[in-house]
Amino acid sequence: MGGEYEERLSEEFDQVLQDNGFWYENYDHAEMWIYATDPGLESRFREYMRWKWICRLIKPEFDLLDHELYTYFGDHPDQLSDLRWRDFEKILAALLGSQGYEVELGPGRNDGGVDIRLLQRDPIGDILTLVQAKRYSPHRKIKLEAVQALYGVSTAEGADMSMFVTTSTYSPSARTFAARDNVPMVLHTSSDVQRWCVEASNGIVEDKRKLVSQGHVSRSIERARKDHRQIVVSTGGYDMVTNRFAVVLKETENAALLLDLSTRQTEHDDYGLRGHEVPDLDSVPLLSEIKSAEIRRA
Repeated sequence: MGGEYEERLSEEFDQVLQDNGFWYENYDHAEMWIYATDPGLESRFREYMRWKWICRLIKPEFDLLDHELYTYFGDHPDQLSDLRWRDFEKILAALLGSQGYEVELGPGRNDGGVDIRLLQRDPIGDILTLVQAKRYSPHRKIKLEAVQALYGVSTAEGADMSMFVTTSTYSPSARTFAARDNVPMVLHTSSDVQRWCVEASNGIVEDKRKLVSQGHVSRSIERARKDHRQIVVSTGGYDMVTNRFAVVLKETENAALLLDLSTRQTEHDDYGLRGHEVPDLDSVPLLSEIKSAEIRRA
C-alpha cells in the first residue's frame, strides 16, 4: 500500500512540475534538482533567487555590505526602487562611507527630515552634509516642497551642504531651486548611486587583494591539505557534472574570500566522459599570475 501511495504522489508531483514548466532529477533519493524546461523561465527564476540573496546581504551592520551587493546594483540600478526604504538608506550610508565620509545613519523614523549625516574632515574645518534619501518608483518625481524642506533643516542645523538622493527624478522647479547660488545642495538619482556602486565594488576587490600576501596563500593551501573543510566545491551541468574548486583565504560570519584552484583528474574512462577529479593542491598560485576575477567574494 505504501509503495502505491508513494508512486501516486510521485506521479502527482511530476504533473504539478510539468504544468508549471519544470522537471526534476533525483540523486540517490537524497538530493532533488529542479529545472525549468523553458530557458526564459529558467533565466527569470535564477534572477529572482539572486534578488532574494541580494536582499539577505543588506544587514543592520551596513559597514559589512560587500562586493557582490555593490556589483549587483551597479549592473541593475533599476532594482534600487524595489528595495525597502530603510535598506536603501543603509546602502547609501555604506556607499558614502566608502568615499571617505564619517557617516551617521539616522534612526529611520522621527529623524527630523535627515536620513544620513556626513562629516568630512578638512584641514580648514569640518564639513557637515545632511542627506535626505527617497526610495520612490521611477515615475514619482521629487517635488519642490521636499527639496525646500531639506534646505530648511540644513539651514536650521548650520550644515555646510545638503544632498538629496532618490531612485526617481526631480521636478523642474525642484532642480531650479537646488541650482541657486545661495542654496548649497546637490541632487542625485539612481545613475549616481549606480556609479558609486561600481566604484565601491572595484575598490573592495582591490582592497581585498591587498590584504592577501603570497605567504597567506601558501598557508591557506597548506591548511587545506590538512583540513578539507577549507575547500569549497561548486557543481553544475545538466547531462554531466562539472566541478569547480576554491580554497578559503579569509572568512567572516556572512562571507568568505575564495581563491580558485585548478583541478586534477585521478581517474577517467579514456574518453573524458566519466572519472574522478580533485583540487590541485600541489602547486601554489603566484599572486602576480592571479587575475582579479579569480579572487571572489562568496
